[in-house]
Amino acid sequence: LWQRARKREVEESLVERLAFESLLSDLSTTFINLPEEQIDSNIEKGLGRIAEFLNIEGITLYEFSPKRTELTASFSRTREGIKPAPTIVTINQLPWWMNQVLRGEVLLASDQNDLPEEASAERAFVRERDIVSPASIPLKIGGNAIGTVLFVSKKRRVVWTEDLVKQLRALAEIFSNALTRKRSNTELKLAEAVVRESEKRFRLVADTAPALIWM
Repeated sequence: LWQRARKREVEESLVERLAFESLLSDLSTTFINLPEEQIDSNIEKGLGRIAEFLNIEGITLYEFSPKRTELTASFSRTREGIKPAPTIVTINQLPWWMNQVLRGEVLLASDQNDLPEEASAERAFVRERDIVSPASIPLKIGGNAIGTVLFVSKKRRVVWTEDLVKQLRALAEIFSNALTRKRSNTELKLAEAVVRESEKRFRLVADTAPALIWM
């Protein structure tokens, strides 16, 4: 009986691992050659698929403000009937968590007692929102933290195992790459707009110069 139970456990673990590898491969393939205008909608869909796979109630992708004093929710997926994550979180509201994110560190808590004593604001935040098990996985570009992905379970206690955290890191990397592409394209468009504006001013000066010289 013990051997049968152990075999069944190993088989279930293997099936789950294969299912995750399939999800990871599908998401990676989706974002590789995705046009910029479709990145946002596919990130939303991706968060929904991940929440369903992990059987958790909410996932929110936060990005740092330019001054890195607050996190803004760029994308969020929450099950119906569940209070959504806050749109903006400042360093004054959740200082311990924000400093963790700034350092690019992982935050894992299977329950409130896993949070350290210095995280009193975070404990209150978790209690207020009826969160059972939160996990925060950093988003990085070139080794620098640009934000975090917040995973939230409200219906059940989640043990954030080493294997599960590896999976979450792999998912966060996919979203980091997608955001990198989006930011690069945005910066390129801004640079092109500046060049066009500069050329327009130059042409205007060049066209009016003879008249100004004559006057």
